[in-house]
Amino acid sequence: MFGARVRDARMYANLTQQRVGELSGLARATIQEIESGRAAPTVDTVLLLADAIGVPPGVLFE
Repeated sequence: MFGARVRDARMYANLTQQRVGELSGLARATIQEIESGRAAPTVDTVLLLADAIGVPPGVLFE
């Protein structure tokens, strides 16, 4: 599940949802919805998340 990979990468990077939101320009609620699987991110959002977390985008799909 994509959301679980985002959560795992975020936690591994020791980042909160709030901090990822600040770094990416996304709302914390949006990140929460993606991580829980209630929202599917666009390609642009995936790129923003990967950049904020500090991982290549492909890591979020492995």
